[in-house]
Amino acid sequence: MVTAEASRRASAGEAGFQLLADHLPDLILLAFDPELVMWAATGGALRARGWTPEQFIGLTVPEIVGSTRAEDIDACCRTALAGEIAQLDVDGYDDPSRLWSLHFVPLADAGNGVSGAMVLCRDVTEQRQAEQLLEASRRQLAEAQRIARVGSWEWDLHNDEVTVSDEFCRIFGFPAGSRWTMEEGVAQLIPGADLERVERLLDRMRTDPSPYAFEHQMVHRDGTMRTVLSRGEGVVDERGRVVRFIGTDQDITERRRADAERRRLLNRVYEAQEGQDRRLAADLHDAHVQSLATIGFKLEQARLRLGASGSPEVDELLWQVTIDLSAEVTSLRRTIGRLRPLVLVEDGLEAALREEAKSTCQRAAWSPARSPRSWTDASTRWSRRPCSGSPSRPWPTWSTTRPRPMRWSPSSAPTTAWSCGSATTGSASTPTTSR
Repeated sequence: MVTAEASRRASAGEAGFQLLADHLPDLILLAFDPELVMWAATGGALRARGWTPEQFIGLTVPEIVGSTRAEDIDACCRTALAGEIAQLDVDGYDDPSRLWSLHFVPLADAGNGVSGAMVLCRDVTEQRQAEQLLEASRRQLAEAQRIARVGSWEWDLHNDEVTVSDEFCRIFGFPAGSRWTMEEGVAQLIPGADLERVERLLDRMRTDPSPYAFEHQMVHRDGTMRTVLSRGEGVVDERGRVVRFIGTDQDITERRRADAERRRLLNRVYEAQEGQDRRLAADLHDAHVQSLATIGFKLEQARLRLGASGSPEVDELLWQVTIDLSAEVTSLRRTIGRLRPLVLVEDGLEAALREEAKSTCQRAAWSPARSPRSWTDASTRWSRRPCSGSPSRPWPTWSTTRPRPMRWSPSSAPTTAWSCGSATTGSASTPTTSR
């Protein structure tokens, strides 16, 4: 509200401005003369807080904020009276929790001189709080992007302009606030090896707003290559047309290097384990299987020397020892075959897995109720045949049933009636008693 005396002092332009201030809900207008005495007070915020013009008219402007900011208010008033605009933020006088923004504007007289000034007072508490929250969110987002090495970007398809975050610029060595067209960005950042794939993706993005995830290479400004996981999603207008794309580029170079190093170390572990299994299989074959073969040969010689003159007890004992010996050899060969299957060496992993599955099924189908003297597995078959020395107690004969023919080598050719096969494959032929 403006008093009658103040109305006479105000020009037509000033009166119009005061009328406008009456209709602004968050504004208070205070006019003062060269002595800083207020002669008008109006505005929607004045009435909204239950204040009256009489509470302000006649006071000097510095008095409305108390002694804490009086000097600052006085300086801003003098600046406005000198023909310049000034701005100041102060706490509320009655309620210090409120923040007011004061704009000091000069008032011109008929001769274009400065006859006074006015203060536009506006409560900006909620606005400043929102700005502080927004700034805090931006700082948190920037920190999160820095930790995760994720840069964000936005592509305006209408203007073909790409806006990137500060972290994006830092990851790829560009100044903060950099902008470019999509064509310029592709030329700077995408290597030739990935150029065709990226261009196909960009063509799809112009018409398809669906989300995507895309891993490719990008070039740092210093020329080094970075591995990037790019994600994005389009925004459409009311007609369903893609108007912009927003997305992120995450630098996963170190992760991929760590994955490669992990695979390398695992391969070394597998190779060490395989070498250990190979050595163990060879040791078992060369030491234990050969020793058992020698024992079997001696038993064969003992049987031949006894002939028909041997007692039934001795014949039974030799029979049991031979059975135990054959079972031990078969068990050792099965262990050697699991450590280093011959099929793995000759035919590869896939064939070895099929062979192992077949062997497992055969073992699962074996019935323990069958007689040990007629037992058959995938590698050794026991049978009975008459012995000239003891017709009532035929001797066991060892024979091997192979699922496929063995490759001949000089080391696998038997030199005696007892042979243990190759020392490197672990799938040697079963000793056979020759007649």
